[in-house]
Amino acid sequence: MKLEPLKPGVYVLAVSGGVDSIVLLNLASDLSKQSHQHKFVVAHLDHGIRSDSNQDRILVENYSRRLDLPFVYERVSLGSEASEETARNARYDFLFK
Repeated sequence: MKLEPLKPGVYVLAVSGGVDSIVLLNLASDLSKQSHQHKFVVAHLDHGIRSDSNQDRILVENYSRRLDLPFVYERVSLGSEASEETARNARYDFLFK
């Protein structure tokens, strides 16, 4: 598989706080430092599914600031019974805003 170069522009990164999204965040930070043609905005949705979910937001926000990347977030209250589909739809709604 051949990967195409990333086109110049502004990209929204959905970062949950998990290992894979933190790795993505680091890669994006490195790219933005190498090329001023690529800008990234870190977006985090707190689904309100877990009582301690605000800890994820704090982690992502602090890490984004340390990397000097803009950070935006929103909190919704889906509750602990929310399905994966409900969470995904809420996330997409947030990201499209």
